[in-house]
Amino acid sequence: MNWFRNLSVRHKLTWIIFLVSMVVLALTGTVVAVAQIRHLYNDSERELSVLASVIADSCLSSLELRSPNAAEKILNSLSAQPEVVSAYLFDARQQSLAAYLRPTSPGQRLSSTFDLAQMKLEESQIEAGLAAGRDKQWIEQDHLALLKFIEVNGRQIGSLYLRSELIRQRQQLTLFIIAGLVVLGGAATIALMLSASLQRVFSEPVAHLAEQMRKVAFDRNLDTGNITPATEEFSVIFRGFEEMLEELRQRDQQLRQYSESLEAEVLERTWELIAAKEAAEAASASKTRFLANMSHEIRTPMIGVLGMADLLRHEALTDHQRQMAETVYSSGEALLEILNDLLDIAKIEAGKLTLETVPFSLSQVVDNSVSLFAETARRKGLQLVFKSEPELPEMVFGDAGRLRQIILNLVGNAVKFTSHGQVTVHLSADLPALTGDRLFRITVHDTGIGIPAESLARIFEAFDQADGSLSRTHGGTGLGLTIVRELVRLMGGSIAVDSTPGVGSCFTVSLNMPVAPDAEIPAPAPGHLPAAAPEANGKGHILLAEDNPTTQELLGILLRAAGFNLTVVSDGLSALDQAALGRYDLIFMDCQMPQLDGLEATRRLRRAGVATPIVALTAHARMEDEEHCLAAGMNDFLGKPFRQQELWSVLNRWLPVTSPDAAPTAGGERGALC
Repeated sequence: MNWFRNLSVRHKLTWIIFLVSMVVLALTGTVVAVAQIRHLYNDSERELSVLASVIADSCLSSLELRSPNAAEKILNSLSAQPEVVSAYLFDARQQSLAAYLRPTSPGQRLSSTFDLAQMKLEESQIEAGLAAGRDKQWIEQDHLALLKFIEVNGRQIGSLYLRSELIRQRQQLTLFIIAGLVVLGGAATIALMLSASLQRVFSEPVAHLAEQMRKVAFDRNLDTGNITPATEEFSVIFRGFEEMLEELRQRDQQLRQYSESLEAEVLERTWELIAAKEAAEAASASKTRFLANMSHEIRTPMIGVLGMADLLRHEALTDHQRQMAETVYSSGEALLEILNDLLDIAKIEAGKLTLETVPFSLSQVVDNSVSLFAETARRKGLQLVFKSEPELPEMVFGDAGRLRQIILNLVGNAVKFTSHGQVTVHLSADLPALTGDRLFRITVHDTGIGIPAESLARIFEAFDQADGSLSRTHGGTGLGLTIVRELVRLMGGSIAVDSTPGVGSCFTVSLNMPVAPDAEIPAPAPGHLPAAAPEANGKGHILLAEDNPTTQELLGILLRAAGFNLTVVSDGLSALDQAALGRYDLIFMDCQMPQLDGLEATRRLRRAGVATPIVALTAHARMEDEEHCLAAGMNDFLGKPFRQQELWSVLNRWLPVTSPDAAPTAGGERGALC
């Protein structure tokens, strides 16, 4: 590059302008050429594919009748396509049915070596395509080949191989290259002429400035008096640029020092943040594991507390004894409700709470949820009113279960904190939006104790209540409104509260939900009735694999009272031995047992070919736990503690010995929790 460095500014500018122009033109031409080549090849592939489809459709009857003569005539029609070199038709057994080879012209002579190479190439392509079992294309040695499988009604009846020369493509590519070279040559000439003219605009002032700078350097006198206005401007620019460079050098040094100190500080803060983040994540994971383990450890004995209390309160007891049994049962239910709230909060904080989107009746869900508090409100002397605006949509898309949880929390709080007057629930909606969504509002208004203004900002915080004495007077953990707020947020809605102490409170939930079209509205179904207790009369034989003695005893009472034959084992290995006998109609399998857990026991039973229905028993109440049970091969899921109605529903699903008219035989209400 020394020769270029020694050139004058005028020649440097000329070459730079010329070379840049050529590079831009060359890159543009390359891009256009590549695009054109790709377009030509795409056209060739598309034409060959269309031709193959036409020939394949024409050969359908020949393949089905296995008529080589008819197939040969169809393939010979390819002689009208001079680019097609060869064609082969194979039947369903991959046997050649017909073939076509382009006849050579009188003046065309090919060596046997070339013919043999072409045949070997075609043979290898056909073998590879048939082995792959799907349509395939090749571009090799200026040829384009295609293997197409022929199907009728999803049944493969043969295949077609075509091979053609890229004659037109080569011709068009040659013409394109020649035209491109001509254009490039003309552009080079024009660019050279323009660069020679444009360089004078820059080179002459610079050359004049350089000459004046040399004079200043030799005479050491800046005020020579011979600098023209143009040269003087360049001189001012250069001196200003040099002064600026010096100033920038000083600032750059300062910035470098500041940057080094800042990087060290940022690095230190980053490590602190990483450590804090890891500690927070570890604490969150530990809390989640603790809540899951706590849930399991509490739910396991709760099945005994609630189940036995439920059976006891329906025995022949004195009034005092019955009151104590009812107290034990209601206290257990309250404890279970608190546990469920804690688990919901843990799921929300961990970001693992998911919502489903299904069509459901909004007014029916709200009405049914409100009606659950009718008896409680009646005992307190309250009026519980549900109002719904007319002409609301029948069905909407959303999560009906979580919406029901929101309403239960809000109405439950309203009834709890209202001693006289009424609780009113109002369902309304705005006009439909252009997207088909509608904004629905659920308002819960009570005439209760109200909330002070200073407490409104924190009533949605976890473990917080407007007044600390409320938990002693009315009970509760302060999690209900927190769960409501997070559920509303996950649904993309909002919640607002307006309250006056001593007058009452009004909570308004606003949810934007899509309206389900008429096609999404399910057919009316009969009212849902609680599952009846089965009446086996000794016909159903059940295996219970459970290591907890209390659960064994409770299920033994319920199932034997319903007339089932029951065999109880306490570990997974014993469950394997008993289930292998093949005399059981249903297996209840606890997920956590000594020696061998229920999941692994189920996997081994399924691998051994045991098809007996298996119902999981587990105190883990998370959705992923149910999914793990089903993935292991279990058929159903029964969480602890369970309601008798849930137990009867499982039995009615999997045992054919149930009697729909039977009444509960183990005592207690059908909806009792155990």
